[in-house]
Amino acid sequence: MKAMFKKFAFLYLIITSSTINASPFNYFIYESIIEGETIPEGQTPGFQFNVLGAIFLLSPGFNDDPQKANGDNPIEAIIVSGDPSGMNLPPLEYPPNGSFEFSTHMFWYDQKLQLPRQPIDLAYVSFDANQNCFILKPDPNRLTIAERQIINTFSVLGETHVINEGDISVCSNDGGQTIIGTINILGYDAIGHLAQVKYTAKISGQLKQSGEVDL
Repeated sequence: MKAMFKKFAFLYLIITSSTINASPFNYFIYESIIEGETIPEGQTPGFQFNVLGAIFLLSPGFNDDPQKANGDNPIEAIIVSGDPSGMNLPPLEYPPNGSFEFSTHMFWYDQKLQLPRQPIDLAYVSFDANQNCFILKPDPNRLTIAERQIINTFSVLGETHVINEGDISVCSNDGGQTIIGTINILGYDAIGHLAQVKYTAKISGQLKQSGEVDL
């Protein structure tokens, strides 16, 4: 978990040294637990998991993608636990079942690889005022297959799966001090895209750091 928050601290330092627009941005970092089940197509029961992770929220959204057709984002969000692609793991070590990585914008992937930020909006993002929830829906039309394998992924028993459709809710009833939510998505095996897997989970998180920055 310490390594996870070092990664988010690195991201924070990077975005505060970049120029996106002149508006102040609010950031929120949560320590989270994702608990649920991965269910391969045609298989019952699925595989249970309980993984620690982190959630990063940045408000307002970047909204800098001139080619998007998924609307403006009121926030940008990153939800991550472990390394589902396995790209940063030692040889012969596999990510645990339920590892998860999702971002509403390409900046998360770019900062990890220390690349210039690409203005690519990866998701539909809306706010449900009745439930106090942000709803995140992946937009697979904005990425090539190779990019989706890297940025929006989850793991099932060591195999990487690409998020293809579904939605994620991030909700708070106490002004953002704690969050709850759900993940209900479908994905395909990253190699071959043959077997579809359902990923369902509950999210709970506690605010660890917040502030305002000019970007």
